[in-house]
Amino acid sequence: MKIEAVDFFYLSMPEVTTEGDGSQDALLVRVAAGGYIGWGECEASPLVSIAAFVCPMSHGACRPVAASVLGQRIDGPEGSIGVLCCGTSRYASQECQAQLAAEYATETGYMRVKAFPFGDEVTEFIDRHS
Repeated sequence: MKIEAVDFFYLSMPEVTTEGDGSQDALLVRVAAGGYIGWGECEASPLVSIAAFVCPMSHGACRPVAASVLGQRIDGPEGSIGVLCCGTSRYASQECQAQLAAEYATETGYMRVKAFPFGDEVTEFIDRHS
């Protein structure tokens, strides 16, 4: 089964203020693969996330996220899916991993990144799951 489509749905309050509560806008993500549809929430700046997915390549190390996601197999060998999460998305990511394991017998690798800059272990994790 391959990822066929990723669609974004941006939600926003009528007026976004400087309040730092993180609840004024959101990004819902729909992923289609093999006749299945999955939904999730992006735990990052919504418009920046959309831009990162669709932007054109800038150079060899700066490519759109879509190039790394679309067409990827998600039913390969154990741990072939790598879940890389940042900060507060930890529990939501772990819930998704548990659901993949329970409903689809799909095991995943997991890494939580807490701060920039990313070390070599992040690159190695991504390489193992690409």
